[in-house]
Amino acid sequence: MDIRNKVAVVTGASSGVGRRIAERLAEKGAKLGLLGRDAARLEETVSACSALGAEVAFAAGDIGATDYVASSLAGFERDLGPIDILANCAGISLPRRMKLEEIAPDRWDEMIQTNVRGTYLTCHHVIAGMKDRGQGVIVNIGSTAAHIAKPGVSAYAASKFAVRALTDSLIEECDGTGVRTCMVSSGPINTPIWEKALGPMPMEREFMLQPDDIADAALWLIERPAHVRADEILLRPVSRPAASSATPTVTQGVSRG
Repeated sequence: MDIRNKVAVVTGASSGVGRRIAERLAEKGAKLGLLGRDAARLEETVSACSALGAEVAFAAGDIGATDYVASSLAGFERDLGPIDILANCAGISLPRRMKLEEIAPDRWDEMIQTNVRGTYLTCHHVIAGMKDRGQGVIVNIGSTAAHIAKPGVSAYAASKFAVRALTDSLIEECDGTGVRTCMVSSGPINTPIWEKALGPMPMEREFMLQPDDIADAALWLIERPAHVRADEILLRPVSRPAASSATPTVTQGVSRG
């Protein structure tokens, strides 16, 4: 897909991967509808994308809230036009590894609300229109935790397995419609989500993937021609400290702890 003048919605655009994908889409000439929980940081992303010449609409709120998502996306369509591209980047994790019995029900619900329900709500809103127009691209940002789970990540892994299953189903449901659905699954990414989990630890974070790595993969998927089916890109760091076990890595479905 040629990104220029296409309408692209990015969730989780306040920071990290979402912000970088938004900036890359702006550089390519897309019109942007940005969603994020942190209003102040979201406005920083809006300013950065506007400085790149993009037309930008935005709305801050909870990606798992039905009314917020529906009203925001309807507003983007009114102000920018029909949505051509959806990049689901919003996601949360627990501040540390926790055994299942340590996870309070409200923390579990919050994880599912953001990571799974948020992805469902945005896809649910855009998919019918994309099919009617015979074109569109949905990119969901996943995790290697959706391929193999390790102890202490049950809530996060469950949410990402769900996103992977949702994506796989959409791929088949959209077959032959002109709409492409795909996923970028990665190992640990050096984003603000790790601040609470790791603190400073510069050596650990040095070996993580960078937001640009994920953005590169997402843009590659978006820009494939309509006849190319690319379901998933799996990314992991080439090397990292031997003692690290913050996130499972996967090569051809085999855990490399």
